[in-house]
Amino acid sequence: SKSIINNSVSKNPTDVLFTFRNVVSGILYYIPFSSGYFHTFQSKKCFIICLLLLVMGVGSVSGQITTLNTWTSVYHNTANLSAAYTVPTGSNVRRLLVVAIASSQTATGNARTVTITYGGQTLTSVAGDMGTSTVRQHTQLYYLNEAGLDAASNSTLVVNFSGGTVRINDVYAAVFDNVNQTTPITDSQNYSSGTTSVRTFAFVTPLTVNANDQAVEIISSLYSGSTTPRTINSYATNWSSGTTEQTWTTDGVRNAVAKRSISTTNTTDASSTTLSGTALASMTGMSIKEAPKYFQSIANGNWNTTTTWQQSYDNSTWVAATSTPTSADNTVIIESGNTVTVTTSVTVDKVMVNAGGQITVNTGQTLTIANAASTDMTVNGTLVNSGTITTTGTFAFQSGSTYNHAQNSGTI
Repeated sequence: SKSIINNSVSKNPTDVLFTFRNVVSGILYYIPFSSGYFHTFQSKKCFIICLLLLVMGVGSVSGQITTLNTWTSVYHNTANLSAAYTVPTGSNVRRLLVVAIASSQTATGNARTVTITYGGQTLTSVAGDMGTSTVRQHTQLYYLNEAGLDAASNSTLVVNFSGGTVRINDVYAAVFDNVNQTTPITDSQNYSSGTTSVRTFAFVTPLTVNANDQAVEIISSLYSGSTTPRTINSYATNWSSGTTEQTWTTDGVRNAVAKRSISTTNTTDASSTTLSGTALASMTGMSIKEAPKYFQSIANGNWNTTTTWQQSYDNSTWVAATSTPTSADNTVIIESGNTVTVTTSVTVDKVMVNAGGQITVNTGQTLTIANAASTDMTVNGTLVNSGTITTTGTFAFQSGSTYNHAQNSGTI
C-alpha cells in the first residue's frame, strides 16, 4: 500500500492494490488503482467515498425477512375493490404479498364471502372468521407467494365481497421478502368475541412464532349502537400498529393491522390487545416463515453463536448471520481452519466439514443428524465427539478424515 501524505501520494510507475475486508460480511476486496491517481483533495474524497460504499454495501442484503411494502390501506368503503397495487422487485424469488381484510355487517345471519386475486392469481387464506354467520365483525388474512406473483398478468388487486348487508370493508396490503416459498406460513390463529362485547382479548391458542418469523395481524372492533369507535389502548408486547387505523362512525367500527418484532427464539404469542371500552372484536394473526439459508463458518466458535457464521439465501451473496444453522436450512459448511463447537444440542443436516475444519461435540450435548434427500453430513476434516451423536440420515467419512471419540463410553 502507499501512504497518503500532504494531500498527495508518492509517485511510482506501478499500480496500487488496496486490500480491505467488509467488517459486516467478511468479504475481502482487492481494488487496483493506478499510481498518481489521487493527487488532489477532491480525488481523495472520491476514494474515501468509494471505500465507504464498498464497506457499507451498495444496496442492502438483509439476513432476515424484510418489508418491501409496509402496511397500506388500499380500500375503505362499502363496495368491492379493483385497484393497481405495485409489488416491488426485491429479491424477485422470495417475496410474499399479504392482504388483510376486515369486514363488518349491519346484522348477524349471513357469512361474508370474499374472493381475492392479484393479476388474476387467487390468494390463499389462513385462519379467520370471514365465513362465520353468527357474528357481525370479521377478519381474515390472505397471501400470494413468488410463483403466484410471477404468474400474475398485471398489478391489479381485486377483492369482491358478498353475504349480508355490509357496514364497512377495509383492505390492507403489505409485501415481505426472504420468505420460505415451500411453507410460507408457520402458524395462523383467529379470535372472535362472537356476540359478546369485550375490552381485552387474545388468541385462545397462542400464535406459534418461531425464530426469525415475521408475525402480522388484523384487528376489528365494532361498538354496536354508537357513533364513536373504541380506540386501541394498547397492542400486545412486541406488536406495533402497521398503518393508520380506519374508523367508521355507524356502529363505531375501528379496524387496524399490526406487525410483531422478529423473534430470535421460538416462542408463542397470544397477542393480548386492549380497547378503550367494550366492543365486539375479531383478530386474525399469522407468522411468516423465513426462507432457508446457506451457512459457512468464518471463525472458531460455538454452533449456536451467530458470529461463528455467515449466511446466504442464494449461496452467492454472503452477509453476517442473524441466526444459526438447523435442519430447516440449506447446506452448512465448516471451512478449513475453523473449529465449531456444539455447546447446546442441535439438529442439523446437509453439513459439510471441509479438510482442515472441525466440529467438536461437548460433553452432555447431542448433535442429531436429520434425514434429508442427500448425504446429511460429510466429513473431510475432523469430528471430535465428547457427547452424543445420533443420526437418522446418511453419515459419510471421506478419505483423510478423522473421527476422535474423546470419551471412555458412548456410541461410535
